[in-house]
Amino acid sequence: MSRFNVILQVLIFLGTLNCGLQAMAEEECLSRSLVREIRRDIKFKGDAELDRCNPKNVVFQVVKAIQFIKGFKGAGSTTGPFALNVLKDSPFEYFKKRVDTIVFADPDGHCASGAIAYVWGDLEQERGRLYICSEAFSRLSFVYRASALLHEARHFDGFLHVRCVRGLFRFSTDEACDRSYQEAGSYGVDVAFFLRVAQEPTMSPVLRRSARMEAARSLIMRFNSLPADLKDGAFLTDESKLVSFFDGKSFQTVLQLNKNQSLRYMDWQAEFPRIVEPGIESELSPGLTDPSRADESFRKSMIGSARSEENTYFLYDRRLVVWAPSIWGHPRVEVKFSQIKPLSIFERIGDDGTPQVIMTDRDGRFTVLPKSVDQLWELRESDLRMETNTARILKAQTWQTGDKDITLKLDGSLFFFNRRSKSYTPLMPEKKYLDVVAPVVWSKSLQDL
Repeated sequence: MSRFNVILQVLIFLGTLNCGLQAMAEEECLSRSLVREIRRDIKFKGDAELDRCNPKNVVFQVVKAIQFIKGFKGAGSTTGPFALNVLKDSPFEYFKKRVDTIVFADPDGHCASGAIAYVWGDLEQERGRLYICSEAFSRLSFVYRASALLHEARHFDGFLHVRCVRGLFRFSTDEACDRSYQEAGSYGVDVAFFLRVAQEPTMSPVLRRSARMEAARSLIMRFNSLPADLKDGAFLTDESKLVSFFDGKSFQTVLQLNKNQSLRYMDWQAEFPRIVEPGIESELSPGLTDPSRADESFRKSMIGSARSEENTYFLYDRRLVVWAPSIWGHPRVEVKFSQIKPLSIFERIGDDGTPQVIMTDRDGRFTVLPKSVDQLWELRESDLRMETNTARILKAQTWQTGDKDITLKLDGSLFFFNRRSKSYTPLMPEKKYLDVVAPVVWSKSLQDL
């Protein structure tokens, strides 16, 4: 992800904190005095027992997360266009005022639906009780575990999530977004914490980098109105390999690719994280993925990737690989090509309003790739119904709200395609383009951070 890490984040530490945190990370066992100190402020209940010397133990992980939060002393503020100083006091004091009991149990069955942790912020009898979903919580990064505790604590202030109207989760029936960044709800607290970590120069580079990535992910996907100067748009690369960001009205130069770089080998998607095909750069983000660390044979043969609600598709010059998590025990499906010569792969919103993944070939044909488990299970090349690509489309990517596509044709011309009127509107007719990827979220401020 080298030059273009479009990933920021939030949290500031005092200089003395860093040494303590570094030593904390190296400890093999939690000290009894630390555990006693934390349990004086926060009660632990439920079935899980603490194993002081086992980092995989969920109670151990919660204690470490609280210790991390506790290391922040005094007031702290962040700077820049994404500053949201909701955590003006010590993060631990903020947490302790709202949470007095952590429960390692799931009496309400929330964990089965994919929750990491939860509270019943609207029930007075549940005031101060935070429930941990042990399996999901253990899969989080270290810095995200600490953020998750603060996130849930914020719900006790009356901030609840709403249905997403944009971004990766817009198709979800879950309430997975905040209305805005400015209201400083639970996802706002996430970003505020991540940025304090990321902006503390004495903090471990690994933690700062993890915090930047988590902050960017939340800024891009968790607010129904984009924060600060962030905009929805598309990345375009032209014949001179100049990459531009197009927001629907104007173009802004982003960078110049060198001769060995191509958008074919890079993931510009704002949908982070993705399942990553082995051998391909494993660190995808909303920024530019540097292919230099990827295995050479994979890099040379990879054409691109796309995603449906459930599956991730990787297209190579002679095969298609689908990662389908819903196929229990055998999530990797591989289709080898002997007749089809693939050209491109992309996702868009179909006429029925659901996401599609489309593959084109060099013979001027296309196919809508299957998504269901039954279709993927024993998929073969002969099962792919290839139709004539009469519109000569290389890529058609859904544009922002989904009522039109930004469309790149085989001759390099760029258009908006209105799905309702079935009409094309030319964009920059004097230029020829090699690739387009949308929807993406970008701003110069995000890139700088």
